[in-house]
Amino acid sequence: MPERQSTIRQMWWERLQGCQRAVEDWQRIMHVRSLVISPQTDQRTWLKYASLCRKSGRLHLSHRTLVTILGVDPSGSLDMPLPTAHPHATFAYCKHLWAEDKRPVAFNQLHCLVKRFMQPRMVQLEHEFATAAAAATSGGGGKLDERQTERSREMRQLLARCYHKLGQWQESLQGISEKSISHIRDYYHLATENDSVWYKAWHSLAVVNFEAVLFYKHQQQGHSKGGGSSAAVEAGKTDAGEKKQQQHFPVNFVSSFAVPALRGFMRSIALSKGSSLQDTLRLLTLLFDYGHHPDVYEALHEGLRTVAIDNWLQVIPQLIARIDNPRPLVSRLIHQVSSIREKKS
Repeated sequence: MPERQSTIRQMWWERLQGCQRAVEDWQRIMHVRSLVISPQTDQRTWLKYASLCRKSGRLHLSHRTLVTILGVDPSGSLDMPLPTAHPHATFAYCKHLWAEDKRPVAFNQLHCLVKRFMQPRMVQLEHEFATAAAAATSGGGGKLDERQTERSREMRQLLARCYHKLGQWQESLQGISEKSISHIRDYYHLATENDSVWYKAWHSLAVVNFEAVLFYKHQQQGHSKGGGSSAAVEAGKTDAGEKKQQQHFPVNFVSSFAVPALRGFMRSIALSKGSSLQDTLRLLTLLFDYGHHPDVYEALHEGLRTVAIDNWLQVIPQLIARIDNPRPLVSRLIHQVSSIREKKS
């Protein structure tokens, strides 16, 4: 009965969560269920199966499953945009291409999906929602459709995951460099904007800012060493030449990257459902190294109480070792963390 399919799909989905993540087991189950519900109707389950095949190295099964959902095999025309009738499946096909080591193609196809379909579709859904909300508020007889709200939420979450994957792939293709940092950071920032309670997006945004701090710190240290060793040889260098040499790193890299990294780590720690020790240690590294900068101090001071006490308990040895830090602002922050721990213990 069509009206019961939604309930059946949910029941079957919950049962599958108790199965082992073995391709053979899932394959038998999926073939039986396909006699009742088509893959296009039960996309969540079939996309999970395709993901399991991909992660298990069974790429031929992954490809076959995705082609079944998409209704067409795009492998013969990868220079053309992928079909977008089923955007979740299109996103999964991009990840399949990446797994097949067609990395530039996968990145370009995902970028095309976001720019040509996801963003315009999101604008359209937001406009429809705003129109319905305005009509309902003014008493014009309009009514907010729960299904429309759910579609908008799902599309926004999918868009966040697309942006996050673009950031990961950009970093994998180009690494951390002056050219790539801003693009990677923008992708992760857009992921947090589209899903503000997604831990992985905030964690990735914080980490790339943290890596940018280390990148420019090392570059600055190398510049200082290089400048000292060649000072006698280049005593006649002009001011213009010095300015050109100093362009290798931004003067305000602490406020540009350290502050967003701190805020990102505090947000990701607050959203984490598991261990966040690594994030907390990175946060402490920024505190010890840059806590004497006013911008960093203010960011830490504002966000300290958003971090659960259990996270501070994990790093007590590191805090005690730096309790007598000679920098006043850093020492003050350490004492504030210690006082929070004592009040809540």
